[in-house]
Parts: sequence; C-alpha cells; structure tokens
Amino acid sequence: MSSYAPLTIDGVEVASFRNGVDLSVALLFGPRELHSRPAVGDEVERWEHYGEDEEVTIHELISTGVAVRDRLDALGLGLSLAEEVFDQLIAEELETEQRFMTRPARTLEITEGVDEKVRVLKEMTLGTWIARVRELYRLENFEGESRNVGTFRWLIGLWEESDSRLMIRALLAALPETAEVRIDVTDIVDGGYMSLDTNPHDEALEWMGDEIISGTPVVILTEGVSDTRILEQTLDVLRPHLKGYLCFPDFSLSPESNAGALVRTLKSFASAGIRNRVVAIFDNDTAAEDALRSLDKERLPRNFSVLRLPDLPLAAAYPTLGPSGMVDMDINGLAGSIELYLGEDVLRDENGDLRPVQWRGFHERLQRYQGEVVHKRQIQEAFDAKVKAALSEEVPYTRQDWSGLELVLDTLIKLLAAKR
Repeated sequence: MSSYAPLTIDGVEVASFRNGVDLSVALLFGPRELHSRPAVGDEVERWEHYGEDEEVTIHELISTGVAVRDRLDALGLGLSLAEEVFDQLIAEELETEQRFMTRPARTLEITEGVDEKVRVLKEMTLGTWIARVRELYRLENFEGESRNVGTFRWLIGLWEESDSRLMIRALLAALPETAEVRIDVTDIVDGGYMSLDTNPHDEALEWMGDEIISGTPVVILTEGVSDTRILEQTLDVLRPHLKGYLCFPDFSLSPESNAGALVRTLKSFASAGIRNRVVAIFDNDTAAEDALRSLDKERLPRNFSVLRLPDLPLAAAYPTLGPSGMVDMDINGLAGSIELYLGEDVLRDENGDLRPVQWRGFHERLQRYQGEVVHKRQIQEAFDAKVKAALSEEVPYTRQDWSGLELVLDTLIKLLAAKR
C-alpha cells in the first residue's frame, strides 16, 4: 500500500511525494525543522486506521517561505534559472500542441480547446505565470482540473517535467514573505518509508554529496580569519536558516591572511578538483584589485566564483587621514575592508565620530592609494558585543545597524542564485 506526503505552500497543496520525500526537496528544510504534534479537529478523522483510543500524531517538515527561498538561491536554483527552464517548458508544450493541430481532422470542440491553449501559451512568461498565481491565491481560487487552461492546477502542471524545486521557487516569488512551506510526512512515517530517527536533511546531504548544483554546503573563502568569523556571526543573527548551507573553512593556522593568499588558496582548490561550489570573497580595496590581476577568472571551474565586497553607501564620503589631514572622500575600491560594513554603531568612537581610514601607501601599477580603517581591534570587539546583544535579544538586531552586512549577504545570495 502506497503512502503519500503532500507539499503545501501557504496552505495550498502543490505537490505530493509517494513512499518518501524527494531528497532534493527535503534538503530545503533545516535539521531542526521536523516537528511532531497531536492531531486536531478534522486531522483525526483522516487517519481511520488508528484505534479510537489511540492518539494521532502529525509529523511535518515546516519552514518559512523566506528560509526556503534563500536556501534555493544559495543552491543556485534562483529565479533566473527558473525563468530559463520555464521558457523551455513552454516552448516544448507549444510544439506538442501545434503538432497535435496538424493531425487528421479533429472535432471542432477539441480544435477550439487547443487553439485557446496555444494562445495562452504564446503569451506565457514566468512573469505572467507569477502574476496569475498571485491573483489566484488572493481570490483563493484553486478549483478546476489540470486540463482546464488557466486554472491553478493547470499552471502548476506546466512544471511537471522539471525540477520541482524550481516550481517552488517560482511560487515563493508569487507569495508574500509570510508564506509557510510544509510537507506532511505522517503517512510515510506510519507506512515505514521514513524513520523519525533519521533527519531527512542529513539524509539528503549524504545522498547528494557528489552533486555540484544541488550539493551543499557552498564553500566560502575570505581574506582572513576575522572576515570568516564576522560572516559566520552575521549568519547567526540575520540568516540563521542558511547555517549549514554555507561553509567557512578554518584557516586559522595559515601563515598569511590577505588578498594574495586568497588567490593562491582559490587556485589550489581549483587544481584539486573541488566539486563543491566555491565563492572567494575579496575586500573592496586596492590590495584585492592588485591580487586579482594574477587570477584568470575565465579559467576557473564553473562551480567557482569570485566576489568583491560591494560598494558601500557609507563609504562614498568617509573620513580619511593622510598628509593633508582629515578629508572626506569615496573610499570604495580603495579601503573597503569588512570592518567598514559592520555598522555605524560600531564604527563610531566614544565621541560619536567615525573612525577614519588611514592611507598606508601608493600603488604604482594601479595608480591608487591603499587605505585601512584605524583601530580595527576596537571595531571588532564592539562588533562582538553587538552580536552577543542581538543573539541574547538584549538589544534586538532591528535596533542595530546591519545595513552594510545585509548588503554583503544580499550580494552573495544574488550571485549564488544566478550562478550555475
């Protein structure tokens, strides 16, 4: 006897798994997102095989739409890939329908039905699909069979021949951030197809370990130990649902921590045939620009990416200290180390002034200066205290300045979502 696990998004069933959950989808749920609870209301009546006096327990994988969206993007399954695949699916569907129209005489009713389907498909893009799904959710209109053009089931059916995770990503683009993603695994647990002793997230990681586009975690390389620690702390506060999906190797014993050392590490990883997706994050400064001159990005494996810290609005007019004294200037590309992204609440000193960038020297080849923010240790210590306060909820992170690090994470996730 078969057992089924329905997948619902915002309370609406969009897929169902037979005799187990697709491990590629199970990977979208964190290791602590398998929940059990007593059945309530109509749920009790669904399980007729339970005895009258036996308590019914519901087992579910539950995550937020935001968490699943970010995880999909981190896996490279973002909207850009969804759009590319959707266009292919529509083209194939159109070819099938148009070939059908060339067959020997059909009844007028069938011909008119195909004409309508072809007309809708010719106008269909991922954008129009998302807009239509959003409207149907708003109207709570999920009636109609999958063969009826324009119905919710028909729209979902357009993804039938593709990776179901791309359909999930497209649906999440249509729905508000409050949407919830659930898989009810009660039936497959009861049927013996899934054990509560084995977390599906861990099982998925083991099964998909050899995959590039679907495997996790993504390996994140940085210029130094402090950069890595800061990014890990930032995930703890801002995106805890991505912990385990991004991996930060420990290079604390490395004799060098700079842009040149990061280029050498990246080259060694590439030559070693590392199959994980790898992203090397460089500072937004002169030293990084110089180090990257020796790296041929076009020759890197397709699973490798290079990312510079993004231009920071705060850095567009930042106090600098040089031979001419204190001058405000744009230091993006010249002195953009990770410390500049930690927020004004840690960059300002006891007098409320921004700790300045001090120019260290002039780079002859690039014809530009290299700068570094002063009092880095005090800035990092202030950041540690800020993280501690946020995690303990002594000071909610929403009352702190995380704008710079939000920008860094958004840039990283956007890269991962677009990279194939």
